[in-house]
Amino acid sequence: MNQEENKDLISKKEENLSIISDNNLLGVYDEIMNNLRSDREQVADLVETFSNMVVNDGDSSTSSKEALVNLIKTKIEATDKMTRIADLMTRIKLKQPDTYQPWMGKKESGNTINIYDSGVNRKALMEKIQKEKENE
Repeated sequence: MNQEENKDLISKKEENLSIISDNNLLGVYDEIMNNLRSDREQVADLVETFSNMVVNDGDSSTSSKEALVNLIKTKIEATDKMTRIADLMTRIKLKQPDTYQPWMGKKESGNTINIYDSGVNRKALMEKIQKEKENE
């Protein structure tokens, strides 16, 4: 048995052990993505309508502005959901349970950045920059 046949057998065993096959799960993700795309198109149309109403028609009431903001927020959230589904699809493709690495969650304040002296004379560099500014 060659290595390719061995991989096929292992993948078939893994699919038999899972409750939902990768293909079924990908089909559900695809359906969700299609729904999100459709919803985004509808929201885009509503955003255009409300934008025209607020800007051109003079309906600058607080409720109209709030509705416009909520529609834009809904459209952005749909993009976030689509990104989440893409992450889940990537996990299936890579056969990894988690594509989010621990280092991705570290905050900037915890990172240390060390800057070492490169041997360049800073004073000479500043003088050169100043001379070039004066020459312009």
